[in-house]
Amino acid sequence: MLPPLSAGSPLPAAELDLLQIELTIAKQGGGFELGIIDKGKLTPFTCPDCHGALTQLIEGQLIRYRCHTGHAYTVSALLSEVTESVESMLYQSMRGLEEASMLLQNLGQHFADAEQPDVAALFLRKAAESGQQARLVHRSILQQEALSGDLQFQKKKLPHPAD
Repeated sequence: MLPPLSAGSPLPAAELDLLQIELTIAKQGGGFELGIIDKGKLTPFTCPDCHGALTQLIEGQLIRYRCHTGHAYTVSALLSEVTESVESMLYQSMRGLEEASMLLQNLGQHFADAEQPDVAALFLRKAAESGQQARLVHRSILQQEALSGDLQFQKKKLPHPAD
């Protein structure tokens, strides 16, 4: 454990306690054992690194998140990680659909060569459907916007309260 923070600090005791825990977690880990979950609001969000539960910590205007294993995120970092993860999963889905389409196409050709036109037609139709789904996912990828907490600084994109 780190040496205690100064009792003469202008911070309230609860914030000093949280800061002490945060410093210990940053140095040694062990967020769960140190009770980080009880120091904030447990959220339905999961850590992008380990998929552990995230606790929201609010200090004045600053919002942060920490998982019970110790990973920490600012709002910007968490939004960035989440949107990056979504994009990665979309690419994986597209790749899987394209591979399925190629396999189905290959099987369709095999059955066509084997003079089984009904079976070949089934596989070729499914290949076309998988290809169409892959293109749909690809369009979704192109529309996926990388987000971060920096949105708050993009005044021109924020809706005005009067709108």
